[in-house]
Amino acid sequence: RILSMPTKKLPTQPEPLHIKARELLRTLWMEIESTEISALPFDATLTPLVRSVINGREKGYRQSIYIQLLGKATDVSLDARCLQDKYTGKGAWDAREFAKKVFVPWHKSLQSPLGESDDPYVSNVFRHPCYGKEMERDRKDKETYAKAAAIIFQAQQSKNRDDAAQVLRIALAELRRLLQDHSLEFSVPLRVSLAQSLATVNSYLSKSSGGSRLQAIVYAALKTFALRTRLFDRVHSRHINAADAASGAVGDVECFTADKLVAVFEVKDRALDLAETEATIAKARVAAVNEIFFVVRAVPIFKSGDQAAIERQIASEFSVGINLYVISHEDLITSILAFCFEGGRRDFMREVGTALEETRADYQHRLAWAKIVRAIGAGQ
Repeated sequence: RILSMPTKKLPTQPEPLHIKARELLRTLWMEIESTEISALPFDATLTPLVRSVINGREKGYRQSIYIQLLGKATDVSLDARCLQDKYTGKGAWDAREFAKKVFVPWHKSLQSPLGESDDPYVSNVFRHPCYGKEMERDRKDKETYAKAAAIIFQAQQSKNRDDAAQVLRIALAELRRLLQDHSLEFSVPLRVSLAQSLATVNSYLSKSSGGSRLQAIVYAALKTFALRTRLFDRVHSRHINAADAASGAVGDVECFTADKLVAVFEVKDRALDLAETEATIAKARVAAVNEIFFVVRAVPIFKSGDQAAIERQIASEFSVGINLYVISHEDLITSILAFCFEGGRRDFMREVGTALEETRADYQHRLAWAKIVRAIGAGQ
C-alpha cells in the first residue's frame, strides 16, 4: 500500500498590488514624518476637505479616503471611486480586501488615530459598488459624504501616478498634523531589568531628534529620582523648542525643593563647549542656584580644545560657591535606574511617555517610545 504524505500548505503570497501599496505608503509616510510641520504640503482646496473629514464623527470616511487614495496612487489605472470588485466600470478592484491587508496594519502601527477597525468596509455605508449617486442617496450625513467624495473624485482625475501620489501626500500631511495633537497610550511592562532599561534608552536615542528624545529621557529619570528619594519636591522641563530667555528657565530641566530652585540640568546632544558653559553659569548666578549639571550625549564629551578651559572654569566656580558637574547621559541614567530599583525603572518607563506628552514632542518621537516599551511587555 502506498501511503500519501500530507502536503504542506504554502503561505498565501500577497497580491502585487498590496506589495506595491505597502512600499509606496512606507515611502510617502517616511517623507511626511521627516518634514517639519510648518513645511508640510498644503492645498487650498484639498487640505480643508481632508481636515474636515478626519476630524468628523464618521469614522468610516476618515479611513476610506486614505484607502481609496492609496489604491489610486499605487496603480493609476484603478478607479479611485470603486469599493468592490463587482463594480461594472473600468478599473474595478477589491478595496475591502486591500483595506484589511494594507491600510489596517499600517494604521494600527500609528495607534489607530482614525478609529479602530480590522475591516473598515464591513459597514452598510460601504456596501455599494462605488462612490456615486446611489451611495450618496442612502447617506444621512450627506455633507461628510460630499467632502470625502470630492477628495476621492479629485484623485480619480489624476493623469499619472505622480498626480495621484500628490493627492495622497496632501492627505497624509493632514494626518500628521492631526497626530501632533493626538495623545498616545504608553504601556508599562510588568518587569524591567536594568539591562533592558538601558538597551531601551540606547535604542530610542539612536535616532536623531534635535535633542527632544534625550531631554525627555533625562527629565523622566529625574522625576523618577525625585519620586523615589524625595530629594526634590518638583521637577520641571521647558519645551524643547522654547528658548531659556523666553521661558524664564535657567536650564533644560530644573529641580525645586520647597519652591526654591536648587539644581539645573543642561541637556546636550552634542559635545559641550565653553561658551555654553559660561552662558549657563551666568543664568544660574542670577537665579542664585549653586548646583549645575551638564548632561552630555557625545563622544568625546567636550568640544575639541575646550576641555581644559571648562575644567578651569569648574575649579574657579567652586571657589565662589557654585558646583559644576559634567556627566555623560549613560552615567546619569544608569545610576538613577540602578538605585531606584525595579519599581523605579517601571516608573521611569511611564514617566518618559508622560514627559514626551507634556513637552509636546513631535508625535513620531512619542510613538517610537510607545512602540519600544510595548515590545518589552510583549516579550513577557
